[in-house]
Amino acid sequence: MRNMSRPPGELAGQRRRQRRARGFSLVLAAAALVIALVAAGCGGSEKKSGSGGTIKVGLLWPFNGFASNYGPDGKAGVELALKQAGMEVGDKKIQLVTANENVLDPSQTLQAAKKLVQQDGAEVVLGPVFGSSQQAVGRYFASRKVLSIVPYTATRELAQTGTYVSWPSLDTNFATPLGDYLYDKLGYRSIATLAPDYVYGKNLIEGAVKPFVAAGGKVAQSQKVPLGTTDLLPYASHLSRNVDALVMWLVPQDAASFVKAYKSLRIKVPLIMINGIFDPTFQEIGSQVEGTLGLMDWSLGIKNAENTKFVSEFRKANNDTAPNNNNAAAFANAQIMLAALEKSGGSTNVDELRKALQSIEVQTPYGPAKFDKLLAGVTSRTVVKATRESDGHYVWAPVETFDFVPGS
Repeated sequence: MRNMSRPPGELAGQRRRQRRARGFSLVLAAAALVIALVAAGCGGSEKKSGSGGTIKVGLLWPFNGFASNYGPDGKAGVELALKQAGMEVGDKKIQLVTANENVLDPSQTLQAAKKLVQQDGAEVVLGPVFGSSQQAVGRYFASRKVLSIVPYTATRELAQTGTYVSWPSLDTNFATPLGDYLYDKLGYRSIATLAPDYVYGKNLIEGAVKPFVAAGGKVAQSQKVPLGTTDLLPYASHLSRNVDALVMWLVPQDAASFVKAYKSLRIKVPLIMINGIFDPTFQEIGSQVEGTLGLMDWSLGIKNAENTKFVSEFRKANNDTAPNNNNAAAFANAQIMLAALEKSGGSTNVDELRKALQSIEVQTPYGPAKFDKLLAGVTSRTVVKATRESDGHYVWAPVETFDFVPGS
């Protein structure tokens, strides 16, 4: 029966509105179902990521410009370590992404670091190498809570940010065994020093100087070389001849230039080379430094199972080319990263990685390594001598090893 209390037109309109309402409700229900299904799918994806997925590792080393050989060297070392680990840690895949460290323009290195993290998605970074670069990116990594593992040491200030792993120690602690060795074993009482004019160079020399002076020795002359200097003859010419030895560290190319100038002037003051000269430069000028003493963290001549394996595997992967210091440092840094990730269950959270590092011992080509509260390495240093082997190859042959040198 028709409802006579309302006009027919009004009733028809009411029915249309009801049909539209029912249709809209069906649309909402369908949409809700789709959202629920997508959410369920996402939930499954997140769970899978938590137990698998990919960790992006950034490599921030010099690939272009000054010291551009470091980048390819470092990449070769990292790739070998990742290959040995099957490109994974636990059930997570490892993906390597690279960026250029501009040694002479730290602001460019900072921009590269930002791209590496914010665009390329790096969750852990290996590098940068040089102290000026580390200073430039230190606050940024700290603000992003990204762990950085650096070769060739970092400063105490950077270590205190809590996001730097300093390998094999803090820069001021790298050469500490050398000071006592110079005074006690070699009987030196007066030295000159030569280093690059930037944070790392100054701190590295300071590590050797402090114990030497504390023992009663004297630094009679100190020369600093601006990065990028190509003519080292003035520094050789200005070297005091009234010292027992010159304690020096320069990047390999600069060290080679200095040695050539030093030899051309027929200077007789003994050279003591912190971290020596790396291959291939070492092979090029080996005859000019043969017999020279130095202090190193790693060399081909170190005799332990990990180093023997590393050298053998590196040769197999690189057309029988022997590894150099850059290869070894990058390889060890990657080993440390993998061990920390394994201990943390694949977490890249900086606090969990810190806790992991402070609880592990890693077997590296340098020897066994631990990490202190500042995440500075506690490992070995070796007094070495530049030696020519029977096949004509030059090596830094071990003379005396100091185990578990304090990191900070």
